[in-house]
Amino acid sequence: MRFMKKRTLFIFFLLLMLASVGFAQGTYLLPLQGETHTYTATVTDPESNNPVRWYVSDDAMGTWKADTTDQYRFVTAGYSEPDSVLAGTAVYSVEIFWNPSVTAGADFYVYIEVDDDASGCTNRMGLHVTISADFNALVYDVTGSASPGTVDPSDPAEDIEEESCPGEVQNPLWDGDSHTDIGFSEMVFRVEKRFSLLAWQFEYEISEADAEAFTIENVRIVDEGGSELYNGTNGTGIVAVDADEDYVLIYVQITNQMGVTLDMDMDLLTDGNNTKDSDDNLDSNPADNHADHVIEPMPVISGFSGS
Repeated sequence: MRFMKKRTLFIFFLLLMLASVGFAQGTYLLPLQGETHTYTATVTDPESNNPVRWYVSDDAMGTWKADTTDQYRFVTAGYSEPDSVLAGTAVYSVEIFWNPSVTAGADFYVYIEVDDDASGCTNRMGLHVTISADFNALVYDVTGSASPGTVDPSDPAEDIEEESCPGEVQNPLWDGDSHTDIGFSEMVFRVEKRFSLLAWQFEYEISEADAEAFTIENVRIVDEGGSELYNGTNGTGIVAVDADEDYVLIYVQITNQMGVTLDMDMDLLTDGNNTKDSDDNLDSNPADNHADHVIEPMPVISGFSGS
């Protein structure tokens, strides 16, 4: 008679995170839409050839397997459809990509089933995961940079100008009262989205910190791909941006003034709930919604006289 030593197969989850979105802050238990996370199960068993099956369920008991078409997919090799199961031998770590179209707040259960190769007994364990969502818009002053779309404002070696002199006088001839055309100064601001992979929008406002009078010559807004989203003179407005555009550049031209320091502010507004993504996720961090640029004063030349 053959006697089999009684054993118990122990499983517990050791969970690690790999984020596929550059600035994402989701966790393995609360993954953001569009993120990839690694889920690792520790199996206490001396065998290295146990059959293993991973799957994702949308019910707590793991009865039904979730639809992989638009909800998630296994990045790890070994996944096969239409069974919606990743099968292998001693595969105790998998990567799961959570689709950007998954509804925020949806509940899923990551399951692993392990067959003991020696005894033929099976154990399984599920982990509760809730899809999260986040959106943040932030603005930087990138005036003067040769690469305003990619420059890192926090880098000490960056070429951004925090303050600048007024732009060149366009027509210096005296018209009997002043310059014919004193010219304008141009500032460049970059507005970025983070976390969300969806279409987005933001509300902006241009102002002067010390309530100095100023005149807007032009505001031109261009997205990451080079498409012009706005060209006019509005100091405030709502701008809609496509999902695949992660930033826009705002070129602001201000009429020059003599003898006046202009501390120009660019703010992203949140009070009206107009800074958000297309799922109505509102801006989660208003603290980074302000940037400013100082235009230094130019000498005052009031006219000519002679004898």
